[in-house]
Amino acid sequence: MTVSSLSSVGIISPNTSGLRTAPVSKVTVHHMAGDLTVEQCGSIFKSASRQASSNYGIGTDGRIGCYLPEEYHPWTSSSY
Repeated sequence: MTVSSLSSVGIISPNTSGLRTAPVSKVTVHHMAGDLTVEQCGSIFKSASRQASSNYGIGTDGRIGCYLPEEYHPWTSSSY
């Protein structure tokens, strides 16, 4: 399981398109339009009914949260 050492919180989401079939080659920026901590963002992604996920997020205080290990494809980019 690959998780950046820069992340301080890990809240793993069940929402994924599965394992990656190619190496990471770009970053998708996704704005959540909220003033959220990494814990609040993780609780949103942890809900299967929300159908949302990302590998990482940055909270309002600058901390980084991991929501999917890098081997997994998140739903934020929705394109392989």
